[in-house]
Amino acid sequence: RTVGPDDRAWTFSIRQLLAERVAALSADGAMVALWADPCGPDADARERQRWYRDRVLASVADADAHAVLIDPTSEVCQDGEAREVDDVGAPRPDDGQHWSEEGADWLWRSWLGPTLREVGAPGAQPVSAAVFGDSIAFTLDYEGRAGADAAGIDLAHRSAAIGCGLTRQGPS
Repeated sequence: RTVGPDDRAWTFSIRQLLAERVAALSADGAMVALWADPCGPDADARERQRWYRDRVLASVADADAHAVLIDPTSEVCQDGEAREVDDVGAPRPDDGQHWSEEGADWLWRSWLGPTLREVGAPGAQPVSAAVFGDSIAFTLDYEGRAGADAAGIDLAHRSAAIGCGLTRQGPS
């Protein structure tokens, strides 16, 4: 059968899988920031994002002191839609999901970098980070590297990939 958001068994399974990955990533005391992807390109995408944020990410973050949910919605969305940014335009222009180079750079400098510094080690600089995830994380990692550097975030290794290896294989 096909399963997805709001299927109780699948929700439980994905929550457990993510909790296991968070435990592995934080075994040495590291904080794990769980990214809530904001304002997708259509109503279906936004509904899946809301489900994943509220039913999966928030649950895992609430259960583990080394996990924190970070949600850039207030920074990148306006009235539920992606907002235009001065000197950048649409940060996610091609499909409303993946970040442009200018958009990723802007997000790292304006919000993501400062947020990760606060989560990871308040007052410490640089903070070392690894970005895990799928193609959306991939564009933040590859397109936003200069912005991460400028924000004082050392992207330790290139862990994001097309197709999320973190949930399939775990951290390497």
